[in-house]
Amino acid sequence: MSDQFKFAAWRRWGVMLCPILLSLAAQGAVLLSEMLDTVGDATAAYCDIVAARVWQTDAYHYQLEMEVAGDAPPHPTGGDFIRYIWYLDTDENPATGQAHGSLIGSELNVKCYHTADLGSSYGNIDVIASGSAHGIARGGRVTKLVCGRKAVILLPFDQIANLTRFKWRCQIIAVLSKKVLLPL
Repeated sequence: MSDQFKFAAWRRWGVMLCPILLSLAAQGAVLLSEMLDTVGDATAAYCDIVAARVWQTDAYHYQLEMEVAGDAPPHPTGGDFIRYIWYLDTDENPATGQAHGSLIGSELNVKCYHTADLGSSYGNIDVIASGSAHGIARGGRVTKLVCGRKAVILLPFDQIANLTRFKWRCQIIAVLSKKVLLPL
């Protein structure tokens, strides 16, 4: 799945409330981009992306969201994990960054790791060394939530060099019972 969007202009308030990650976007959030897909094109329902969205929750954050056809296992164990990945093409040039097909060359990879090991269950922004965001975006840990059929990342603008526009796509990789599950 891939798409692009433009930043929504937000009025800055004197007091900003921290957006709360819920199964729904924060009240007042602006939907910037959405992709929908049919059910049944993945080996497992919790790897079958049926919707992906980019929200602007306030003047300082994007919310990246993936919705799947079936509930994610609550806590994959024994080294098992589910990795939700958003590939951000920040210069909108598929020839730069990390190649993901012919349409996207990501400069930033936003990952949500879901596992029982709390030390390994986190959200992160990886800055790709060969991309145009290298040296500008700082990347690092971000807030994530996996609950039921949704995976959500709260993406602070200051960690992605205050980008106001990018192309994107998303993917799920799961390793359960020593088997790698990928989309069909």
